Amino acid sequence: MQLRSKSNDTIKTLLGIGIGPSNLSLAALLSPLKEFSSVFFDSKKFFAWHPGMLMPNAKLQVSHLEDLVTLVDPTNPYSFVAFLANKKRLYRFIYAKFNRILRIEFNEYLAWVSQNLSNLNFSHHVEKISFQDNYFLLETATKKIKGKHLVLGTGTTPSVPTWARPYLGPTVFHSQHFLENFKNFSGKRVAVIGGGQSSAEIIDAIISKSENLPSQLYWISRRNQFQQLDESSFVYELFSPAYNEYFFNLNTEVQQKKLHENALANDGISVTTLTAIYQKLYALELIEKRGKFFQLLTNYDFIGLQADRCNETWRMTCEQRQLNKIWNAEVDIIIFCTGYERLVPACLTDFRDRIDLHHDQFTVHNDFSIAWDGPQTHRIYVQNGARHQHGVADTSLCLMAWRSAKIINSIAEKELYSIDDNSSAIDWNSMRVKEKYGSASVTIGR
Repeated sequence: MQLRSKSNDTIKTLLGIGIGPSNLSLAALLSPLKEFSSVFFDSKKFFAWHPGMLMPNAKLQVSHLEDLVTLVDPTNPYSFVAFLANKKRLYRFIYAKFNRILRIEFNEYLAWVSQNLSNLNFSHHVEKISFQDNYFLLETATKKIKGKHLVLGTGTTPSVPTWARPYLGPTVFHSQHFLENFKNFSGKRVAVIGGGQSSAEIIDAIISKSENLPSQLYWISRRNQFQQLDESSFVYELFSPAYNEYFFNLNTEVQQKKLHENALANDGISVTTLTAIYQKLYALELIEKRGKFFQLLTNYDFIGLQADRCNETWRMTCEQRQLNKIWNAEVDIIIFCTGYERLVPACLTDFRDRIDLHHDQFTVHNDFSIAWDGPQTHRIYVQNGARHQHGVADTSLCLMAWRSAKIINSIAEKELYSIDDNSSAIDWNSMRVKEKYGSASVTIGR
């Protein structure tokens, strides 16, 4: 499906912006489909998946089968099992009996896939996107590429309170920079802000070495408890294709209510991490006699920060929300584990008025294309940017391969990948929704 423009320049079937796990999944599933031509760009020098959080003991919160391709095409050469076989470690992996695999190994797998796909271009910053003469035009500093369709896989940006951003640096930083700043916390007063998995992994790393303990450690969360991830089997069905289809067909008010109700399905802390932290704090305080050098504070909002330039320290101001009391502390290091936010890519600035946006959120269709004012034969797809319309699984790895296959089917206007009618224990939707691929109609959902 490689087209020619009037000037005989090649027009790619698909142009991709960003090379994270989602677009890597799409590229891997496109690889055996020779009728498609695609090219992906990323400003990074090479593939890296949250390198600042690749602690030695950090594990995935999903199965290793929820990789780039397996749940759609187990025969694809870019599965995690194929990676293990290529690295001659398949037997050892089986014998190790991992309940969840190490994130550092999954990152190695993703990098291995990126090194074997020829349509990926790193060190290429996409500067501008436009639509003209019936094609998208993608521009970098050195290239101009034409394409019929566009897919956005630009990921998210670290979220830090606006008032704290002027203070960011080597002693006040977001969790994405943890490993590059985690050198010597011995004798330091350290504050970790946030109550999710990343904050727990950082706390675990800080207390893992008795010889490098801070003199004071604060773990501050606005949540009412350090809550564990809900990992029950029925909750896992929230990450199924059937639930995605069900959620998409709810009205907006109900969708928002469901997202709130299901927050701990993907935004809690793994019980193994919580247990490890509790046990280590017990051992340090009561067995190793280090004293209670830590304070775990819930229902606290971090509301202010002052710098003592002379002593190079920081004065934090927090508010206990239930008691309406102000609390202050002097610290040396502050780590924001405050999540990520999705911004409209800067390369779309000149194109922004053609896209249907509400509070910087795309209007996303069932095939993950977004609403814009151009011809519907030329679509813009979004990866990992439709949680508000597709449910909690949109930001997870779980449905990554399914979403990529759905995008491919939409581009092809026929079902190249069979992704429908997967079994589910819960009857999420008794109605059958029809997805149209060109003139054909394919049944999806249950």
